[in-house]
Amino acid sequence: MMRIPPRQTRRPGTCFLQPFRAALLLGLAGTGCESDSTKTASGEGPSLGTPSDSAEPDPDPVDADGDGHVSTEDCDDSDRSIHPGATELCNEVDDNCDGEIDEGVQVLFYQDNDGDSYGNADQPVWACEAGDGIVSDDTDCDDASATVHPTALDACNGIDDDCDDEVDEDGEVPLYVDSDGDGWGEDGPPSTGCPEPGWATVDGDCDDSDPSSNPGVAMDYCDGVNNDCDDEIDEDSKAGWSFLSVNTHNSNIYDIDPSTAAISSLTSISSEIRINSMDVSENGVAFVHIASENQIGLFDACTGTATALGYHGAGSIGGIAFGPAGRLFGIGAGDTLWEFDLSTGAATAIGPLGIDIGSSGMAWDCSSQTMFGADTNEDIVFEIDLSTGQALHIQSTEVPFAAVGLEFDRESGLLLASSGTALYTVDPRTGDTTSVGEFGVTNMDDLAWHPVCP
Repeated sequence: MMRIPPRQTRRPGTCFLQPFRAALLLGLAGTGCESDSTKTASGEGPSLGTPSDSAEPDPDPVDADGDGHVSTEDCDDSDRSIHPGATELCNEVDDNCDGEIDEGVQVLFYQDNDGDSYGNADQPVWACEAGDGIVSDDTDCDDASATVHPTALDACNGIDDDCDDEVDEDGEVPLYVDSDGDGWGEDGPPSTGCPEPGWATVDGDCDDSDPSSNPGVAMDYCDGVNNDCDDEIDEDSKAGWSFLSVNTHNSNIYDIDPSTAAISSLTSISSEIRINSMDVSENGVAFVHIASENQIGLFDACTGTATALGYHGAGSIGGIAFGPAGRLFGIGAGDTLWEFDLSTGAATAIGPLGIDIGSSGMAWDCSSQTMFGADTNEDIVFEIDLSTGQALHIQSTEVPFAAVGLEFDRESGLLLASSGTALYTVDPRTGDTTSVGEFGVTNMDDLAWHPVCP
C-alpha cells in the first residue's frame, strides 16, 4: 500500500517551510518566522547559502554566422567565410583565425623607385598583387634612373643603359676624322665608336682644314672656293640677282637685261643726291659713293634712299667695289686705290695705281680673287693689286667710255661695261669687246648685281 508522508504541522514560534519554497526564503527577514528552523541530526539547522552561490550559469556560446564555429573560437562571427580551418586567402584578412594574415599566399615583388616598371632586387616586397611602386621584375641595375633598364637603348653616354654589363654598345657608329670641327669628316674608311670631338658621323668634307667648306654649306658664295663640296665654285654667288644701274642725271634706278641692254625703271631717287658709283656685298647690302657730298653711304636701291656714313677724305672718287672678306675699295684722287671703313666711311690710302686715271669703274671677280678697273682716258681695263694699288695687265678695249660702269659676270667670265649709253662685254684677259646693245638713255653710271626687289 502507498505510504503517505505524515502531515507536517506548524509549531508555535516556527514557520513551516515547504521544501520547494525554501529557496524563495533565502535572505528574507522579519516575516514573522523565527530565525531557527528544523534541526538536523547534529542539532544545526540547514544552511540556506548566499545569493552568489545560487546565481544562474552563463548562457551557451552562439554561432552567429552559422559557419559551424561558435563565437568563442571564431575570430569574426559575423563572416561565415572566416573561421578556424578556413582557407587563407591573400586579402589582408586572417581568414583561418590563426593570428596571422595572408601567411603562405603572398607573392614576391620588388620596389620600383624610378617608375620604369623594373624593380630593385635588393628591395623585395611581399604583397598580394603588384601596385604603385612595386613590380614583379627585379632586373633594374639603376633604380634611381628611369632611362636605365633592361630594354633601354644603350646610347653613347658612358652608362650601361640596358643593364647587360656592357657600355654604349648600341651607340657605336661609323666615324670619320673631322680635323676642322665642322661636323663633316674626310672621305675614307671609317672607324667605329661613339661620337666625340675630332670625329664626325658623316663624311664628304672636301676641305677638312676649312670649317666653312663642307656639304652642309647652304650657299656657295663668291670666294673662289668650292664651299659646298659639289665640284662647282661660287655657283650661288648673286645667283638670280637683278642687274642695276643708277642714273642720277634723270633721277632713276634702272633694271637692265644683261643679254640685250633693255632697261626698265625700278624706282626714282632724289634729285638732290648725285650718285656716281654703286656696289653690293655678297650678303646683299648696297653701298654708294655720293659724289655731291664726297661721302660713302648705305643705299636701298628698292626705294632709292641713301644714308650717308661720313666724309671719306679721299677727294673725288670714281668706281667702288667690294673685294675679299667684304672690304670696300675705290679709285680716287691722286690715281690712288683707297679702302673705306664701312662704319664711318673714312678712307685709307692703299697706294698709287701707277697710271693716269680719268673717270673710273671697278669690278671684283671673286672666283679668281681679282679686282678689275676701267678708265675713260685710254678706254682700258686692268687688274689691281689690292695690297699695293698697282695697276697690272692693262688691256685696251673698244668701249668708248664716257661715263664708266663695270661689273663682272661670273657665268661668262667676262666684264660687263657701260659706256654711259650702251652695254658691252669685255674679255679682261685680252680686251676683246662685244656690243650688247643701247640703253636708250644717257649717263648710265656704275653697274651692280643686286638682290631682286620685292
